[in-house]
Amino acid sequence: AHCLCHTAASYRSLGKSDEALESYEQALELRRLYLSEPHVLIAETKHGIGLVYRMINNIEQALNFLMDALEQYQAILPDDHSAVANIL
Repeated sequence: AHCLCHTAASYRSLGKSDEALESYEQALELRRLYLSEPHVLIAETKHGIGLVYRMINNIEQALNFLMDALEQYQAILPDDHSAVANIL
C-alpha cells in the first residue's frame, strides 16, 4: 500500500489523474483490510484521493475525501499536527 501511494502521488504530479486514482484506491482497499479506522495511513490515502479529485475539478468528491481525511486526522492527532494543518 505504501508503494501504491507513492506511485499515485507520482502520477498526480504528472497530471495523470486516472492512474493516480487507481493507485490510491488500491492502496485504500489494502489499508482498510489490515488497519482499523481512524488510522493515519488511511487518512493519508483519502487525502491523496481528495487532491486528485480537486485536480480534475470534481470539487464535491474532493471535499468528501478531504473532510473524511481531516476527521480521521483530528481523531488521532493533536490539532497542531502538520497533517491537520495541511488540510485546513
